[in-house]
Amino acid sequence: MKKIKFILVFFVISQFLFSNEIKVGVVLVEFSNVPRNYDVSYIESMMFSTGDLWNNENIGNDIHPEGNPVFGSFREYWEQQSHGHLTFSDSSGIIYPQGSNDPWHQLNNSIEFYDNYYLGHPEGNALSIIVDELKLEEDPYYTDSRFDYIIIIYAGNTQYNDDKSGKRRRIHGLWPHASGTPGRYYILGEKHDGVFTHIGGHCHEFGHCIGLQHLADGKHEDPFEVDHFALMEVGGMNGPTGNGACPAGVNPYHKIKKGWVTPIYISDIKKDFKIEYNYKNPNYYVINPRGDLKGNLFILENRLRDGFDKYTGNAPMMADVSYDSSDCNANDGGLLIWRVSQGNNGSRPSWIHLVCADNEISDNSNKILEHLSYSRDPFPVLSSGQNVNRLTIPGTNFKKLSTSQEALTSGYAFQNILWQPSDSSVTLDIYPETSEGEIHKNTYFKKTTYVVNSMTIKQNVVLTLYADLIIEEYATLTVEQNSVINFVPGTKLIIKGKILANGSTENPVVFSPAMGENQWDGIEFINADNTSKLENCIINQAITGIRLIDSSPKIKGCLIQNSEYFGISINGSSDPIMQDNSFKNCGKKNIVR
Repeated sequence: MKKIKFILVFFVISQFLFSNEIKVGVVLVEFSNVPRNYDVSYIESMMFSTGDLWNNENIGNDIHPEGNPVFGSFREYWEQQSHGHLTFSDSSGIIYPQGSNDPWHQLNNSIEFYDNYYLGHPEGNALSIIVDELKLEEDPYYTDSRFDYIIIIYAGNTQYNDDKSGKRRRIHGLWPHASGTPGRYYILGEKHDGVFTHIGGHCHEFGHCIGLQHLADGKHEDPFEVDHFALMEVGGMNGPTGNGACPAGVNPYHKIKKGWVTPIYISDIKKDFKIEYNYKNPNYYVINPRGDLKGNLFILENRLRDGFDKYTGNAPMMADVSYDSSDCNANDGGLLIWRVSQGNNGSRPSWIHLVCADNEISDNSNKILEHLSYSRDPFPVLSSGQNVNRLTIPGTNFKKLSTSQEALTSGYAFQNILWQPSDSSVTLDIYPETSEGEIHKNTYFKKTTYVVNSMTIKQNVVLTLYADLIIEEYATLTVEQNSVINFVPGTKLIIKGKILANGSTENPVVFSPAMGENQWDGIEFINADNTSKLENCIINQAITGIRLIDSSPKIKGCLIQNSEYFGISINGSSDPIMQDNSFKNCGKKNIVR
């Protein structure tokens, strides 16, 4: 039996990369024992119409054969989701059998015959058998008047039956699937659960044809976490009846990889950063110190329930259920935080994970609770705001990719996430590099590092800083006795939150230069928490040992020596508590106000 030509994969990829216009054909097939159910006009309108002809949200309309609400055609979906980068040629449409006025192709065998050729069958699966029987790899379908993609819609109900008996799971031959990722063909039934198939299943399978993979790999992530927010999971089934009338949008990672959207890369700190909504020209922010799509990263988007995302974040058939009144943005949408982890070879992500704002994975057992769970997934859950970092739940750590691997700690943090109801935007503070938790062994920070929650330097640890360490407002740095923080020239410790440096007479905390006689910039308090304290510390060889700006910490039992200018500089409203401190060789003055 012939196989689908390998050269097709290259042709599909090259055609897609170098041309915006594609030619898509639909082949309708009847089995010997299962006839058609619908007039071709419904299929043609659903797949290829423009100008909102396939759009009527009223029940009982005369557009859909059963009168179900519809929200746009297959063609409109892809032209919108690709933001004009993927357009359909005017010659796209139904492929009639040669010399026939009847659009349906008659197959030689029963539905059972083809369905028995399961995926992975040694003689080929149902899709390849139908392609061979209809000679779709030959002219005029292959070279003359070539169709770039061919969709096979078969008469009757879509076959979702999945035989899991015995040792080997068999996915039956007529299960909806594409010929590859990417591939030229996909196959789907004209009915879904007894009614006319909506565009959602078609959009999902066509996504595979153009190279889009599933987001969750099933091994390292529960796909329920992304289900109804992603076309390439089960977001293709979104809509008022859960039957795919209004499928979810394409994931930002896929759009960026396809070149449909140019993202904004963020590799440094952003305060009070505003993310606005734009359906036609979305704003996607890739948070990655590398400044690219490689490695472990986050993608942020503000997605509202608009356009084809009207039912995104709703459990199926729960469109009219009231929302949790405590969720400040439930009726609109909100910030989606996508966590992307690369595979071993870096060629594709191992998984794309939606960080759920309520940290709850829907179990699909109770439709009302499921609906409320999905509605609370966009950030923030509460009007008072929300923080996401490596110590919060939900957090920013990356999942382990094998049973033997530890979960990967992350330096990313998204703080003070606030919903702005006046314009349905989101504001937040973005930190690409933070450190939290306990440090138990000698280490170093190469980049400017922020503490947004809490960090503890355990006793006897040496931390070397090659850039500033900044303790943000409401965060706490605890430094235990006999620990050392070394600074390269030009770096400093900035306290905007709280520091608790707890040395002892025998085992002080030491702040000193990392490179011999070179000086560092000292410890700077800026509007810091007044419960901060430096007790039994040695502050050696800074330009100015301690600089206080509108801050009043407790400084007790400290030795400040070899400062180029001052031991302690007191500014603004600062009124520190200072007890039993000593100074040696401070250039201009021990204490200056």
